[in-house]
Amino acid sequence: MERSNENIAQLVQSMTKEIESESQKIVDQLERMGLPFHDRIELMKKFLNKPNSAEIFKTLSNDQDKMEFIMSIVRGGFHG
Repeated sequence: MERSNENIAQLVQSMTKEIESESQKIVDQLERMGLPFHDRIELMKKFLNKPNSAEIFKTLSNDQDKMEFIMSIVRGGFHG
């Protein structure tokens, strides 16, 4: 039982690190694209509340597409 709890704790820790790493990648991309700090915070809150939006953002291959997607979120046109 104790070993099982340790395994679960390790799995949770690993998943948490992966999520933090993915979030940091998105933050880095938003910063590189020149988004102001406040906008980056607001977008990350939306991405955390709607993980599908973050997944879509990560699949976009260029900054122009990413910016269009971000603007659709900001304007409230995307409800993913």
